[in-house]
Amino acid sequence: MVRKTTGNIGRCSWTRRSHHLKAPQRLRPVRTVVTRSQRTSGGCFFNGLPAEVFHMILDEMSVVDISVFSMVSKEITSYIVDYVSSQAWRNKTIIQSFHNPTLLEQRSTLEHYRHLGLLFKRCTLLLPTKDRLKFTFSKFSEIPCFMLERCLTPDCTGYSRYGVFLQTLIAGWDELECHRVFNFLCDQTGLLLKTEALLTAKPGLKRNQELQLRLFCRKVLLDPCQNQPDGQFWLVQLLKPWPMVSQAHLLFILYGPLLHEGEVTFIKQRCGKTSRGGGDIYRARQAAL
Repeated sequence: MVRKTTGNIGRCSWTRRSHHLKAPQRLRPVRTVVTRSQRTSGGCFFNGLPAEVFHMILDEMSVVDISVFSMVSKEITSYIVDYVSSQAWRNKTIIQSFHNPTLLEQRSTLEHYRHLGLLFKRCTLLLPTKDRLKFTFSKFSEIPCFMLERCLTPDCTGYSRYGVFLQTLIAGWDELECHRVFNFLCDQTGLLLKTEALLTAKPGLKRNQELQLRLFCRKVLLDPCQNQPDGQFWLVQLLKPWPMVSQAHLLFILYGPLLHEGEVTFIKQRCGKTSRGGGDIYRARQAAL
C-alpha cells in the first residue's frame, strides 16, 4: 500500500511538472509607433530617387503613360503634379503652334490635347473641384490662343484644341461640377462681361468681338460636345443670364451666317422670310428649351 501510494504520488507530480513545461507562454504585444517620416519613406520605391532622376524617367514616357502612372498611388500622383507644374515640362509638352498648321499637324495636335485632358483629369482626381480647376487653368491661362480676344490671327486652331482638352477633362462630371466649370471659365476670360458689351451694342457694330465670342463659345463649349444633352447644358448657361431679346441676339452671333471675311452678318427679315442661317438658330433655340 505504501509503495503504491508513493508511486501514485510520483506519477502525479511528474504529470503536473510536464503539464507546466508544455504550457505555452503568452507574449505580451509590443507596441510600435511608426513616425510620419518612416511611413512616407517606406511606401514607395521612388522616394529614394532624387527629383531630377524621377523627372528624367517621366521625360521618357508619353503623356498617356504618365496619366496611367498617376493612378498608381497618392505619392506617385503628388510627384507627377510637381512634374507637370515645372516650366520645363510646360515648354516641352504644351504645344502652342496653332497658326497655319497642316492637316497632319491638326490631327496630331488634337489628339495630343485630348491626352493632356486625360492626364490632368487623372492627376487631379483626389482634389476638390475648385482646386482641380485652379490647378489646371493655371497651366493654360498664359496661352494667348486659349483666351477670349487675346489672339486675332485668322484660322487659329487654339479654341478647338482648348475645347477638346476641356471636354476630356470634365467628361463624367455631374451638373453641379459643370456649373462650377462654367463660372470659373467666365471669371478667367470675362465671358459674361464681354457678352453683355456686345448684346447692349448695335448688332454688327463690333464685328471682331462678335466673331471672337462666336468662335470661343462654339469651339470651346458647344461643338466638342459628344451628345445633345451636353450641348444643351452649355447653351442654356450662355443664354440664361439674358432676357429674351438678348437671347435672340446672342443666338444670331453664335449660329448666324458668316461673310467671306469671317464676320457675322445681320440680315433683316423681309415679308416673313427668314435670313440665312435661320435654320441653325431655330434648332439651337429648340435645343435650349
